[in-house]
Amino acid sequence: MKHFSLTAAFLWVIICANAQTLFPSVSFDPISVTTIAGSGISGFADGPGSTAKFGYIPGIAILNGSLFVTDSYNNRIRKISADGAVSTFAGTGTGGLVDGPAATAQFNYPFSICADKTGNLYVNDFFGSAIRKITPDGIVSTILKAGSGAAASNPYFSPCLAIDDAGNLYLSQSNNIFKLTPAGAFSVFASNVGGNNGAYELSGLAVNAQGDVCVIQYYNQTLKISSSGVVSTVMPSINNLSNGLAADKKGNVFVSNIERDNTGGTRLPRFHLP
Repeated sequence: MKHFSLTAAFLWVIICANAQTLFPSVSFDPISVTTIAGSGISGFADGPGSTAKFGYIPGIAILNGSLFVTDSYNNRIRKISADGAVSTFAGTGTGGLVDGPAATAQFNYPFSICADKTGNLYVNDFFGSAIRKITPDGIVSTILKAGSGAAASNPYFSPCLAIDDAGNLYLSQSNNIFKLTPAGAFSVFASNVGGNNGAYELSGLAVNAQGDVCVIQYYNQTLKISSSGVVSTVMPSINNLSNGLAADKKGNVFVSNIERDNTGGTRLPRFHLP
């Protein structure tokens, strides 16, 4: 599973080794960017990829040959199949915190999304301050709610979310990272990450194959937290505003920099963790 962040009415795929396999009906050129779905007009419409409309797409996950994206403005989880067809997987479009079957469940500004090895999707429902689970058969449940239960001392969660190969979820509040196990145990994984007592909000999380948690400090640097809890800086701030973060199985980490660089464009840097 790969997890990317996008911030447009288009759904773009940056070509990787398995892109042609994932979307056999789309013709790819090497080292190119291709529109998989989205008309370029913000709104809501299911259907063929070329006419589908999205609101705001901050989260994307790949699961069983399909893409699943969070459409925050439309309070829905959307599915893009291998032929590019777009459908609503979960959510009514009305903002709320309602569990149950996907067709009647409600989300409140869903943001990050990730998947485990058994086909479950997990969503950071940002305005709902909740972590939601969607089973393969489309049943939505709330597995963690800020301000209650195990997270009673957490008034809110930051919008980022990541998962490791064991199914542990990682989320943050201010500059603290929390871990939620498949059994439901909720604990502090790392506190005051990067120092500064919360001056830099954590805006991106990813877990590599070695179990290291990579994190972006909003307006600052990219850090690595080893499985033993050792924090190190792996990349300094790149032109102030780094946001999205993803890791692959080869040890590469991809960082989206949504501020313009010196050439007048935005960048997607890649670096290899030591």
